[in-house]
Amino acid sequence: MNVAVFGCGYVGLTCAVGLAELGHTVVGVDIDEKKLALLKEGKSPLFEEGLEATMQRQMTAGQLTFTHDGESAIQKSDVVMCAVSLPGERTDFGAVMQVAQLFARLADGKKLFVNKSTVPVGSAEKIGEIIAPSQIVANPEFLQEGTALRNFLHPERVVVGLNDDDENVKEKMKELYCYDEEIPFVFTSLRNAELIKYASNVFLATKISFANELANLCEATGGDVQEVVRGMGFDSRIGSDFLQAGIGFGGSCLPKSVQTLLDNGKDLDCDLPLFEAVKQVNESRVDTLFSRLEQTLGSLQDKKIAVWGATFKPNTNDIREAPSLKVLQKLIDARAQICVFDPVASLDGLDVATADDLYAGLQDAEALLILTEWDVFKNPDFVKMKSLMNQPLVVDGRNIFDPAVMKDQGFQYVSVGRA
Repeated sequence: MNVAVFGCGYVGLTCAVGLAELGHTVVGVDIDEKKLALLKEGKSPLFEEGLEATMQRQMTAGQLTFTHDGESAIQKSDVVMCAVSLPGERTDFGAVMQVAQLFARLADGKKLFVNKSTVPVGSAEKIGEIIAPSQIVANPEFLQEGTALRNFLHPERVVVGLNDDDENVKEKMKELYCYDEEIPFVFTSLRNAELIKYASNVFLATKISFANELANLCEATGGDVQEVVRGMGFDSRIGSDFLQAGIGFGGSCLPKSVQTLLDNGKDLDCDLPLFEAVKQVNESRVDTLFSRLEQTLGSLQDKKIAVWGATFKPNTNDIREAPSLKVLQKLIDARAQICVFDPVASLDGLDVATADDLYAGLQDAEALLILTEWDVFKNPDFVKMKSLMNQPLVVDGRNIFDPAVMKDQGFQYVSVGRA
């Protein structure tokens, strides 16, 4: 099949590369000329496992190209996939509608419009009205940054929202995603597909906020949240994924999904107290961590604070809505001297110094803050760390170290949910 993918961000580029890997002829469309120049050179703007190498291989094979010419891409395609990024406000999905309007002008009624962008519930129906008689499919993504290409090529399910129970559209979607037969396809309504995306994200966010509330209880009772969630995670009804106490969730998906459903509920006079609690717990985590730093050091003015990690999670260069940015802003407001090391993140525009390695920022530091659980942080040279710091204080927002080990190494160690 010939496929045009609009938007070459985290979702769109992964989909374009993945579809080419599945054997389709794919053109990625984007209006960002700098990004396009990079992509045409075979360079990925994203830090994603295997993405750049696979992209280069498919470009060499002639299966994958990139352009700014949306009209030509639509005219040559059988399927148009919309994966444009959206700004934070849930109602502002104008970029998706622009793609739909261009599609409506050029499509012949036989092309399929697949919406991958996360939009408010009911949006696909509006798109369907614009592009008729062509068919609209709501096909939410469930990619995890850091393993996105692997998730695309080996999904746990494919959710397909349809305007009606059209067997031809179902077959086209199965042809588009030519996975092994054991991968389930969930065919449902447009609105159900949109809700499945939001509900999945908010459930994951709920698990994180649950772990953080549990961390508060563990601190009060003398428990260890790491041990408690480990014991819970063996229960197949619960599972260990996302039961992670720390400084809260971030990124482009979970915070927006929680807020969007809260806004939907407000618009419809539907109270959603659980979702509100998930949001409130998450927003409290940065303040809790920062308060512990201040309780230990007092005023932070002119004190050097080393920071490890800026991305919202490891194995990605994405800092969108990262809790670390809120911590860094608090440090800036407190007039601390800040030096950040992150293996891949770009912090241009932030009033902070950056370090080239783990240890460079530790020189004369009064404390080390750990804000992302990168593997490279987990086995440092503790003796070297201690020799560089003014005082051996580690405030660990991700619980990457064993408190007993830190005590033996002579560190004052502050973590989450561990008395």
